[in-house]
Amino acid sequence: MGTTLSSIHILSNETIKINDFEFQSFSEGWQTCIAGFSDQDFRCAWNEAKLISKSVACPVLHYFISDSDYIHFRFLQNGKCIAQYSDDEFVKNKNLYEIPSLIGYGDGNKKRLSSILSCADADEKTKMLEEYFGVCLLPFSECLSDPSMLKRERCDTLYREFVKKEKEITGNQAPISLKLVAEFKGKIYKDYFESFESASRTQKEHCYLFGYEDEGSDELRPVRFLGEKFEEISVEEFNQDRTSLINDVSFVDFDRETMNGVIFNDNSPEPYRAQKMKLPSGMYPFAFDEKQRLVLSQQGKIAIADENMKIIAKCSIKGQPADMVGDYILATSGMSFFAYCYDPISTVRIYKLIEN
Repeated sequence: MGTTLSSIHILSNETIKINDFEFQSFSEGWQTCIAGFSDQDFRCAWNEAKLISKSVACPVLHYFISDSDYIHFRFLQNGKCIAQYSDDEFVKNKNLYEIPSLIGYGDGNKKRLSSILSCADADEKTKMLEEYFGVCLLPFSECLSDPSMLKRERCDTLYREFVKKEKEITGNQAPISLKLVAEFKGKIYKDYFESFESASRTQKEHCYLFGYEDEGSDELRPVRFLGEKFEEISVEEFNQDRTSLINDVSFVDFDRETMNGVIFNDNSPEPYRAQKMKLPSGMYPFAFDEKQRLVLSQQGKIAIADENMKIIAKCSIKGQPADMVGDYILATSGMSFFAYCYDPISTVRIYKLIEN
């Protein structure tokens, strides 16, 4: 497992004195607690941060990085959380765009904060947040003998480098883009209604039940996703050679030593086998394209990685990627797969990866 670290900072130029806590200023406008919170349990540091915030009128920042992968931070006042961010998709962010004015940026720098938080690399994100906040967020005790090592100033050097790199893998400069090929109103399902609640649900690769284009319609037609289009198939063919419905990706195993990490198994193309990858926050292995490049997915986005696990392109996509044949991606929006009722916004789209 990776390293877990915590730190506590007070947004103030004034010397802070609180019983049982020692603070030192390494950066303009901030007082940093040097009580060794990096070695404490996260909940212990969190409780101490709440206690400190009740003793001062200024905002208190509690920063936490877990297993070297997930970033969490909170601003507190009077013992209450007034703004919060977490890489954990199950933790709700709070008042993120009030942070710029809270730390002295006024109404500006909201877009910059949003861009920084989109960064998938925890170490890079931490460094950009340090120059955004203007404080060292991971103050190691061994650096106390040389306080200059813990000094940070507000600037945007790392952020500009990050934006430049992002432009190279998104938009017109990206080596790969997405083209919408087809769009259909309706939903797709992997199995029949009567199997939905059953433990014996089955699936057939690239085959679905498609329908509900019109309100009141109860027709679901068996189809096969061929890539550029759907092909209608018979009920008999849809029922043949079905296997147990398994949602896990077959070509990776979870890396128990790394949070959000995977190991590519023998079901993946040769260049990837036995390699490890720390997944970008919120993204999951999806498929391989015709050139055997890894495609990662999340709601509304895909990313393409080469055999060195380097992200070479990012693309926006409407909906959730659901299947891939060759360079064609099937995406759904609305309530496909798990809600058997008419939904007027449910749409199935087919996209193609395009080499620029």
